[in-house]
Amino acid sequence: REYKVFKEEERRASLPVTLYEKACNFSEKALRIRTDKKSRQKFQDAIAFAHLKFTPEGAVSFTLLFMLIVLVPTLILMATKLAGLPGISIGYGIMAIFMGLFFTFYIYNYPFQLKRKYEARVGSEIVTMILYVVMYMRNTPSLEGAVKFAADNASGDIGYELRKLMWDVEVRNYLSMEDALIDYSRKWVKNRPFTDAVQII
Repeated sequence: REYKVFKEEERRASLPVTLYEKACNFSEKALRIRTDKKSRQKFQDAIAFAHLKFTPEGAVSFTLLFMLIVLVPTLILMATKLAGLPGISIGYGIMAIFMGLFFTFYIYNYPFQLKRKYEARVGSEIVTMILYVVMYMRNTPSLEGAVKFAADNASGDIGYELRKLMWDVEVRNYLSMEDALIDYSRKWVKNRPFTDAVQII
């Protein structure tokens, strides 16, 4: 029963929520752009870290689609103005193109901004998680029980990540909770105090 509840949570968590995620998924269906291996890995790392609901191809497709939506009409309106028909002047057209390129660059880098925001938000919850684990292990030296206790009591994203970690052990993605925690700490390699705390535990 608990696993079914978790799978339902996973299914709901996989659905796009924000407008940006929906736009990326729509753009991938409308205009699928393949990325090179290095860029794809860079996007995939940010997407997996922050649990975002789109693919690297979706992010790149949305960037290109946005650029086309902005630039093509602008160039057409500038051409019609030069032909003596109603349109926009060269000055306004150049301004619109520069604004479009600025927002295109912003959209392209947005997944990495979401990763940094997620890192800051969850990083503040990690201290609470470590406290829950240590408090439990003072009375009962069981790592599995300590992680379950932390997952039950921690709120927000860290609670979800700990529940996922528990189920990864249950379904044998990891052989033990120790392996799971060590692998999880590698995700936070930049947070040295957290990785040191996990090693000590």
